[in-house]
Parts: sequence; structure tokens; C-alpha cells
Amino acid sequence: MLTTMQTFEGLLTQINQLPPEYRIKLIQRVSASLHPLPVHKPVALEYGKYRHNRMSEIEDFAIAEWHPTSDLYDDA
Repeated sequence: MLTTMQTFEGLLTQINQLPPEYRIKLIQRVSASLHPLPVHKPVALEYGKYRHNRMSEIEDFAIAEWHPTSDLYDDA
């Protein structure tokens, strides 16, 4: 266990010596390995499914807007 901590401390020392852009790349790769992004297939809209006898209003467009949430990442 002591050698594991020494190895970890050595890694931290090396990481602190990296330029900021490499540290950011390291963070991206480590975070991707811990929690990969879900792969979603695009779903085609069904023709005529949302047809009404009225013209679209601004509220309809607000409902259709994509609002990213953390729910995308809760499945894993």
C-alpha cells in the first residue's frame, strides 16, 4: 500500500509540472474513462404526428427546444 501511495504522489508531482493545456487533456481523458458519454441514436420525427388545426405559436417552439440536463448522464 505504501508503494501505491508513493506512486500516486509521484504521478501528482509529474502532473503538476505539465503545461495547463496538457492537464486539461488529462482531465478530459480521465473523466471520460470514469463516466463515458451515452450514445443516443437520432430518432426521426413522425410525419403528421404533431399536426393541429392551428398555426404554431412561440410556446410550441419553446417546448421543442433542447435543454441539456444531467438526466442524460444518470443512466450509467
